[in-house]
Amino acid sequence: MNIITMKYHLKQLFVLLLIICSFTAFTDNRLSESEADAILNDISEALDTVSTLQADFRQERTLWVFDDTLVTEGICYFEDPDRLRWEINEPFNTVLIYNEGDIAKFEKSNGDLVKYNLGTEEIMRIILSEIIYWMKGDFEQAKELYDLSVIDNSNYIIELVPKSDQMKNIILKIELEISRSTKHILSVSIFETHNDTIKITFTNEVNNIRFNENLFNIESPSY
Repeated sequence: MNIITMKYHLKQLFVLLLIICSFTAFTDNRLSESEADAILNDISEALDTVSTLQADFRQERTLWVFDDTLVTEGICYFEDPDRLRWEINEPFNTVLIYNEGDIAKFEKSNGDLVKYNLGTEEIMRIILSEIIYWMKGDFEQAKELYDLSVIDNSNYIIELVPKSDQMKNIILKIELEISRSTKHILSVSIFETHNDTIKITFTNEVNNIRFNENLFNIESPSY
């Protein structure tokens, strides 16, 4: 084999390796429907033992029109079956409360919480209720609105792709990162149109503790 022929074969081998590596990189270990249902059942059973949940969160929002990532931090409170408090402490102070279908927004002013008009109440109701479904492990509700699949990576990724064209104009997909060991939610990533993204990461989770009885009060919540 002369030098030219050897170089030709080496080039072919290099191209083949590139193709194989590229294919491997884009393989996402998507589970079959029966495998996914088994994992979803395990997650639901694990989350079914959670009556209350408190966790710190960090939300990172990336907009294509800005170079910087917008970061907010705070504390999330959940109480089964349908109470949620989303409390932002940095860089401003805002509290969103969902209590059995009713929602309210408060902002901190002079050490007190002042109630404000939501403006987009129905949208917020949908978003907060979906977060509650995820925290409860109720993925049957999600299947009504999304095409759902499970990806088996270092942790489980639940991928939710909107079914309706109207929702697809806003959200391309949602990814829930689920701990392989605890089966609890580690992060939520929302991929919007125009390459805008939101990633919410949960840390310091504590379960089944007793909350102040006014924590979810939509008129005068504790702070």
